[in-house]
Amino acid sequence: MPYLKLPTFKLGINPSARSKFDPKNLTGTQKIQLASCRIFGSTIGGNLRSGGKELKKRDVSHKILDEFNIKSYDIFEGFPWIQNQERKEWLKEQMEERKMRILMRGIKIGKKKGGGKVTLMDVLETKKNDSFDF
Repeated sequence: MPYLKLPTFKLGINPSARSKFDPKNLTGTQKIQLASCRIFGSTIGGNLRSGGKELKKRDVSHKILDEFNIKSYDIFEGFPWIQNQERKEWLKEQMEERKMRILMRGIKIGKKKGGGKVTLMDVLETKKNDSFDF
């Protein structure tokens, strides 16, 4: 690649190799460098990035595209967590209907547990109708 690696001085700007070229007295390698820069659009020296690094990389764009390419006829392949969504919605509706029936009745459904349990507090407390004979 025609990008020249030159020593960096503590100036903040890398020296450009083009400024070292004598346009009237170019060597063969300098001519080839300038021609390749014109063809490939890269720069010699300076701070500007050349596209050489990106051009050398392997093309993986088709792999990335395949990850997001979801077939329209099979949505579950791309989004497996929404499988059986219709069944889940139907079950939710059934539960809501059941809750509404229970709330409309206003009573608790199912047999009462325990029936006649007597606790210590029941023995000590009195009801309004209870009368005591002393």
